[in-house]
Amino acid sequence: MAEAAALGATTEVFRDQPAVRLPLEERRRRAALLPEAIAHLSGGAKQALHYGDRVPALMVLVPFKGGVNPLGNVIDSDPDTGVRVRGDVLVKELEAWAGEWEAPVRIGWRPGFRDQARENFEKQCARELAEGSMVIDHPRTVLLHLAADLREGKLDDWFDDPAPQETPN
Repeated sequence: MAEAAALGATTEVFRDQPAVRLPLEERRRRAALLPEAIAHLSGGAKQALHYGDRVPALMVLVPFKGGVNPLGNVIDSDPDTGVRVRGDVLVKELEAWAGEWEAPVRIGWRPGFRDQARENFEKQCARELAEGSMVIDHPRTVLLHLAADLREGKLDDWFDDPAPQETPN
């Protein structure tokens, strides 16, 4: 508590429980650290077990309200081609969960990684890509842009609790 107070934290009631709330600037800083760290992860000097970068070849980031994760069937495997990324499934999941997620869907896809799968995915998601509700770029670039958006306050609404949902009786 003393450390949080030294950082300017305040006490409040959160979902009927006593809580400590850090200043917005500190929450921005802390939230940006994870995507920045992943973007900079590389081997050597005990940063990782092997030399070379360790940035993911493929990632899908979608901010959802609450703890739902409907992306479980978006990436799977095919016995003939290996990794399969289902744009059709992603689009259907996003439609089913409309109002529960925030655009854009951020997709990090390394050049040269499953090029045919990427081409198929981009065809399946052509409308969303054209509208900007979905973006594809190098994973490192996606992570660094996300961290910058967090630090610059562009995603401050992520730090607020969504309006409590009514529970059915």
